[in-house]
Amino acid sequence: MPALNADILYLMFNTANMNRWNDHMRPVELTELDKQAHKASIAWVLGKFEESAGRSVEWRTVIEHTLFSFIQRSVLTDLKPQVFHRIASERSGPVNEFVLSEYDRLVPGSDAGFRDRLIGYLESEKDSEEDRIIRAAHYLATRWEFNLIYDSNRSLYGIEQTRREIEEQIEQHGDLVGVKEFKTAGNTFNFVDLIGQLRFQQRWARTPRIPRTTVLGHSLLVANMMFLHDLDCGASGRRIYNDFYTGLFHDLPEVLTKDVITPIKTSVDGLSAILEEYEKDLVESKIMPLLREDWRDEFRTMVYSPFTDIDIPGFGERNGSDLKACDHMGAYMEAFISRRYGITSNTLLEGERSIRDKLIEKGDGIGAKRLLEDFDRMRIRCPLQWIFEKTGPGPPRREIASPIPADRPRHEPGKRTSVVAVDYFLTAHVGPEHLGDGDGAVLVLVVLEDRDHGPRKSEAGSVEGVHELALEVGLAPELNPCPAGLEISEVGAGRCLEVRILSGCVELQIVALVA
Repeated sequence: MPALNADILYLMFNTANMNRWNDHMRPVELTELDKQAHKASIAWVLGKFEESAGRSVEWRTVIEHTLFSFIQRSVLTDLKPQVFHRIASERSGPVNEFVLSEYDRLVPGSDAGFRDRLIGYLESEKDSEEDRIIRAAHYLATRWEFNLIYDSNRSLYGIEQTRREIEEQIEQHGDLVGVKEFKTAGNTFNFVDLIGQLRFQQRWARTPRIPRTTVLGHSLLVANMMFLHDLDCGASGRRIYNDFYTGLFHDLPEVLTKDVITPIKTSVDGLSAILEEYEKDLVESKIMPLLREDWRDEFRTMVYSPFTDIDIPGFGERNGSDLKACDHMGAYMEAFISRRYGITSNTLLEGERSIRDKLIEKGDGIGAKRLLEDFDRMRIRCPLQWIFEKTGPGPPRREIASPIPADRPRHEPGKRTSVVAVDYFLTAHVGPEHLGDGDGAVLVLVVLEDRDHGPRKSEAGSVEGVHELALEVGLAPELNPCPAGLEISEVGAGRCLEVRILSGCVELQIVALVA
């Protein structure tokens, strides 16, 4: 299997569901994907300082080991840092075996060379200069997060101890030039802070979506995707560097302009050129002064027209067209996975269709068709599953249903399905009235279509109306009539909270068989 495959992409993407500092009050959502993106950006700053001081930096090692540490944290991230570092040092063998077994389970058939280097990283002392740069970047990104939540947690027991531990870890890397620069809280600190602000900018901001990825998290996904693609292509070290960091920083101007959605850019004549010129003015006036002067030309090449193919003396080669395909794949995953989780909208539906068409047309360089087919085969689904029983010849079998796009057929012609759990397993609910709602007794419709009568409204719809028995043609009048009242034949649903996923409308499709 190539290094760039759907399994490893989903492994990375899924870290957007992993919350950090979840035992503290957080003014904003802090996810592992965003932390890793911030860390990778800080590692570039620290590495550039080392180069400016005349020291050599093996950038491919920085990039690959940052990805390896990302994979390791994606498996162990729920551990508190103190616990993680203790078990990693005292029980490194079993921990590494567990990480590798989880990686093999989640990314079966991984590229052999990539997997071998992952094993080498896990078993190493991680004492190279590149590993020290990555570790320092990790603690600096952690301190940035801590400073964000500190004021909301001043009264928590142990908060000052946490602060001291973070500062002590940073002090252990005080010989790095960039760490010394961070202590001054000058331009370098401001540049990293500016990058961190991309953690607040959500993508697809106008539509509900799960997980709610940010601009910075998306940028890391694009950069790692491009790095894996370059490994498959056998790209040179310089091209790997250019492709990765262009992918990582390609959306940085959005911290100044915010994200202007593509339909507006393409629909308003001349707007794209105007925005590009405006972005350049802001980058030159707001971002470039924060960087050392000898870094600026290289950085301009990364953030200006990042999706063009170039080969410039002094900078080297960059595959901008494949980088654009990676950007599209990242956006496609955001729409595709949210809709498979059951959270959808017309915007996501149209976006998924449009981006998929672009990938099929222009994504051959990264093997987009193969990736799309692999995503289609993956069992990405809503955590809540419905169990169905297939009717027909042979023994009954259970089938698992999950949310599907609204444009897919609800069933295939010639196949019948019936619900295992019928009204016997439900509390009383509102059924069909007169000639309307003929499907009111079907389980899925009872829960999804009649949900306004259910738990989310705090109590069941106990009374829909009071009817009086009237004289009908050909029938005798009722004897001993009483005033209109209620006749209760069944107890209604009690008060309870609704499962969150049912708060939106989803459709269901059979996706797998369970023996």
